[in-house]
Amino acid sequence: MKWRTITPLLVAVSLNTWTPAHADVVTEWNAITVACAYGPPPPALRGGPPAALDIALVQGAVHDAVQAIRGQFESYAYVNPALMGAGSAEAAAAAAAYHVLVGLYGAGDTCLAAVPNPAETYPGDAGLQAGVAAAATMLFEVRPKHTLPTDPFLGNDAPG
Repeated sequence: MKWRTITPLLVAVSLNTWTPAHADVVTEWNAITVACAYGPPPPALRGGPPAALDIALVQGAVHDAVQAIRGQFESYAYVNPALMGAGSAEAAAAAAAYHVLVGLYGAGDTCLAAVPNPAETYPGDAGLQAGVAAAATMLFEVRPKHTLPTDPFLGNDAPG
């Protein structure tokens, strides 16, 4: 009987002292990607629907890079069974995001100026290979070679 009154108290105290986890590599690179796609500083590099496509390309490459290492889910475009379990998923995700952004905006873009190259953050990690390859595959599969980061959006707002 005594434990029935103490247990809820212990649970309540431990829940109040529990701190949320810090953002992981995927969410950090998502924030970098959004900053590159939408700005600041204004005006955004691409903004609107093209920026949303750029974000989707980065996240697709990140997914494929992590799947090359972990192999839990189906990939979008990049598969390499030889990399299963080789290297860290964190290095793969960072390299994929970084290299898609470099492919879209260029290494000299201001949004990437303060961002470290994952090759420096994860030196020698085999996951870097999966990230670079997933980025190259995603860019080749989805972005035509003639498209520039400054190309205007040519669609419309009509249904379909």
